[in-house]
Amino acid sequence: MLQAIAAQNNLSETAFYAPEGEDFRLRWFTPLAEVDLCGHATLATAYVIFCERPELKRGITFHTRSGPLQVTSEGDIITMDFPATPIQSTHPPQELVDALGIRPIECYTGCDYLAILPNESALREVRPDFRLLQALDQRGVIITAPVRRQISFPAFLRQNMASMKTP
Repeated sequence: MLQAIAAQNNLSETAFYAPEGEDFRLRWFTPLAEVDLCGHATLATAYVIFCERPELKRGITFHTRSGPLQVTSEGDIITMDFPATPIQSTHPPQELVDALGIRPIECYTGCDYLAILPNESALREVRPDFRLLQALDQRGVIITAPVRRQISFPAFLRQNMASMKTP
């Protein structure tokens, strides 16, 4: 039933939560599948709970497929402790190069591929083949590049998750 609701919503993720003792159970669904972790939907869910139950602002625990997630609120700031996923440097597999249409200058793997392209221009121009991305052996692909101009952040990021494709 939760999957059907997420498909009807047709958003990148839909979050569902329910009380579980003093904590909460939290699950996330794309229109096509349940996913292990969704940070923005977790923060949005915590915001709703903190608004409805301000006494919980000291902290709540969500039990998820990724393990427990701790969320706290102080003033207007909501903080979440993400689970760490170790990554390791790898040679970009040919399937990834084919899916991106460009060979990354660096590549890392953990739950996802992290592909670093040579520059911001290459990142803006990349047009991933989502059909090929879905066939990769990782959950998704994160594409980024160093930025050489003066801006207030050090990298430009595009995220393409094959599992987020709408039907």
